[in-house]
Amino acid sequence: EPDPGPAGGGAKGGYLFTVKSNQKDLQQLIAWALDTYPPHPALWIWTLSIAPMPPSVSGFAGSTYALRMHRQVIHKDSGQVSEETDHAITSLVRTPQDFYALWRGHWQVENRLHHPRDTVFGEDASRSRKGAAGLMYFRDVLINLLHLHNLSPLRSIRYFSANPNELYQLLCPS
Repeated sequence: EPDPGPAGGGAKGGYLFTVKSNQKDLQQLIAWALDTYPPHPALWIWTLSIAPMPPSVSGFAGSTYALRMHRQVIHKDSGQVSEETDHAITSLVRTPQDFYALWRGHWQVENRLHHPRDTVFGEDASRSRKGAAGLMYFRDVLINLLHLHNLSPLRSIRYFSANPNELYQLLCPS
């Protein structure tokens, strides 16, 4: 079935279909692939629960649903299981699939914004507390500037550390 894209908007040309019980060969192939190839160190299980949440109960104007996302990670090598649960409230009226896509879309933002700041600038390890917000904005501007020039932030920071004059030319073109 064509992929309607996030929250049901525009076609992307992908598909998702369920494998029925009468397709044993395909089920076995998928099971084999998930168990052995490609070897992945962990199995992630996301479960979304949805319940009605009217404003009279939540206290939030226009609220419609309460959401709970439970994530379970099973590390294949050790068998260790870690779990996290997050909650949300929404005024949106969507299908469960749309809510799931929106929730997972949050991680795209996290991965696009926070992850580069942490891997390139070591933000999580930083002990700086005074001016932390200013540093965060500066890092965002620098990462976005690098993206505008189609440059990888991590490779660019390493390169510009050795060639600061070229960074200056990028920041202050003549």
